[in-house]
This record gives sequence, structure tokens and C-alpha cells, in this order.
Amino acid sequence: MGTDRFGRDVLLYAIAGLGYSIYFAFAAIVFAAVVGTALGTLWRLQAKTPVGLLIGEFVTATLSIPPLIIVLAILLVTAGDRLFVSVLVGVIFAPYIARLIHQDLTKITEADYFLVERLLGIPYYDSFIRIALPNSLRVAFPTLIALTADIVGLDAALSFLGFSLQPVAPGIGQLLRQGLADVHTAWWICTGPALLLGSFVIDLNRYSFQRTRSLT
Repeated sequence: MGTDRFGRDVLLYAIAGLGYSIYFAFAAIVFAAVVGTALGTLWRLQAKTPVGLLIGEFVTATLSIPPLIIVLAILLVTAGDRLFVSVLVGVIFAPYIARLIHQDLTKITEADYFLVERLLGIPYYDSFIRIALPNSLRVAFPTLIALTADIVGLDAALSFLGFSLQPVAPGIGQLLRQGLADVHTAWWICTGPALLLGSFVIDLNRYSFQRTRSLT
């Protein structure tokens, strides 16, 4: 891919930037998985109570706003470090997991085989923990992979827009933004990192799709 105007190797810079984005996405998706699973489980267990209704309204409201808009709005009024933004993104993406967990838990707990266990005298919470929750987590795994790809893209977009979470660290979005100035004379500065980022996101989504198909 050559070098940029500062003499930096574009390929190494892009790989390092993608690595930071993956680290950021991993931290955020772990937090999203924990919070989303807890919300989805509580939502199902308290479905007919004010707590369940409140969780449902929160999930619906959060899903109606693009994540990038929420993150940008908060970053404009706060000076968050990388850990803070990772937690923030995890909270924003948690409703996606919560909705999926809730839907799958509802489907399982209303299935005939689950109701049979109730008729056999097996406690509801025992069947819930032993059958419903593990199966819901298995179904949610492909979605976690797809959301990881989304968060990698989100981190690159923040870096591209100038919201670098670590100014001294390489950012693949920063490299894309810097390359726009030299796109006519050094096209590889933009093209190489864009292809690297795009191929990584596409591969994650393809793997997520394959895992989803294997569950059907």
C-alpha cells in the first residue's frame, strides 16, 4: 500500500488501526451482551409488571435512534475516554440483545415441551435456567458477531469524523480522512484501509449469517 505523506507504512498503520477498533468493539460487545441478557431476561420474567413495561419502552425508544447519533450527541457534551465510550456503546447496543433474548425466551417458555415440564411439577425457574436461557444465548451468538462488525464500523466512523478516542493511537478512520487530501496523487492511502475495513466487516457478517443458518 506504500507510505503516506509522513512516511508511515499504510498497511501497518491500517492493521494497527483495525486492531484498536476490534479491541474497542470487543469491550463494548461484552458489556452489551451482559447488560442485554440481563435486560431481556428481566423483561420476560416481569413481562406483565411495570418493570417489564418500562424495559420494553426503553428498548423500543433506544432502537429507534441510530447508535452513531447517540454517541456523537454524548461526545459533544462530554470528554469521554476509550473505556467510557466502550461502556456507552455497550449500553446503546444492549437493547438489540435484550429484544432478541426476550423474543426467544417468550417463544421457548410458551412451547409445548416447556409447558410439559410445568405439568410434571418441575419449578418454572428451574426449567427457565436449565432450558430457556441457554438456548436463548445460543441463538443470540450470531447477532453478537454481527453487532461486533457494526461497532468496528462505528469506531472507524468516529475516528473519521475526528472524534479520536486516543489521539496518539492509530485509527483506521483517521487514515481514511487523511487520505482524502491525497486521493488523486496517492489513492492507495484511502483504498487500502477501506478495503481492509470492508473485508473484515463483511467476513464477520458472513460468519454471523452462516451461524444463523446452522441454527435453523
